[in-house]
Amino acid sequence: MLPQLDSSTYLSQFFWLIVCLFVLVFVLKKYCLPAINDTIANREKMISNYKHDIDNLESDIKNIETELRNIKTEKLLKINRIIKAAVDKSDNAVAEQIEQINKENEMIVGSVRRRLKNELKSLSTTFEMQLDIAANNIFETLFMRVK
Repeated sequence: MLPQLDSSTYLSQFFWLIVCLFVLVFVLKKYCLPAINDTIANREKMISNYKHDIDNLESDIKNIETELRNIKTEKLLKINRIIKAAVDKSDNAVAEQIEQINKENEMIVGSVRRRLKNELKSLSTTFEMQLDIAANNIFETLFMRVK
């Protein structure tokens, strides 16, 4: 007969089964489970740290994006101010040049008008003199024939 089926050894087999189970549970509880629990705790701690780091990085990213938008807005405003200043300056420069050209044109027109008046006076005087000469010639011719 098989020894494990012998009913006289059941009690000793049961005793040693209980002893082995208690020893096994004690060894597992004393040495294996704390190591497993430590590993699990370390992993949970690492995961929570990573989550915390991710949250911090996300908030940093949001802050950086906000700063970037603010900087872009400031730069665009500055660029617009520079462009407006340049346009105003060029408009002022063009206006000054147009004003200067208008003054020069007025001076030239005034000079031409004075010269025309002088020429007109000169022509008028010359014309009057020529009329006087012609009138005298006609008068002399008429009165010379009559004599």
